[in-house]
Amino acid sequence: MTLKLNNDQEEMVIKLAERSRTAPSVRLDEIISDEFIRTFRRPKNEPVTNAQDWIDKRDVVHFDFSGNMIYRAYNLLTPHVQNEIEEDIDDELRAGDKWDRSVEATNNLANRTLWYKSSWYIFFSLVKKHLYNYADTVGNPQIKDYKVASYWSKRMKGTNDEDYNDQLYPNYKNSHSHDDFDLGMIYYLRNPSRIYGTLIENNDREIILPGDENSLLIHHSNVNHQPVMPQPIVANKAHRCVIVVDFKHKSKL
Repeated sequence: MTLKLNNDQEEMVIKLAERSRTAPSVRLDEIISDEFIRTFRRPKNEPVTNAQDWIDKRDVVHFDFSGNMIYRAYNLLTPHVQNEIEEDIDDELRAGDKWDRSVEATNNLANRTLWYKSSWYIFFSLVKKHLYNYADTVGNPQIKDYKVASYWSKRMKGTNDEDYNDQLYPNYKNSHSHDDFDLGMIYYLRNPSRIYGTLIENNDREIILPGDENSLLIHHSNVNHQPVMPQPIVANKAHRCVIVVDFKHKSKL
């Protein structure tokens, strides 16, 4: 089989050959060989010496950021409970009035008749458990009097590059805060990668917290923050879905 290049392609191969200090025919062979390997390679399964090393054993971590406690909890729900909660969210998002810029958002999740009440009971039991644990960690028993004031879900399943860059790209104009609430929680139900977490801005400092699937984050939601959304090429294949819970002291409800 003879590969014929047009004039522009020949010129490009000559430039690549000069850059790599080799002959055009050799450089072209290398390019074809590399592309073949990328297309048809079969990665080897390396033997695992200890399967336990690959199990995520994290439980709870916390640290201070600009005077506020950041609290993380991992490996929270079983896949069965996750799936049932997501089914309720999927059904709620079939409603027409769901768009928050380029992201789907539930507007009536707290008022709908839930399909899987037992799974939501498990979820909110964990919410309460970790809220109380947060209160003990920071040494503020008043936090145990916080109540769920609002909760909703947001899902990013893809958009175009223009809207992503204008509305979702992590920068200062796309950050926000929940000024009316005392504390916030984000549960990462689905995520293509832990790199798509949450950016928090405080006292001219910024930090991006990973968004591990099936983990939660407790933070001060009245501080500027924003989601780190997957790029369209990623989100079009694997979506990001979170549940946001905001708390108020019971005296404010």
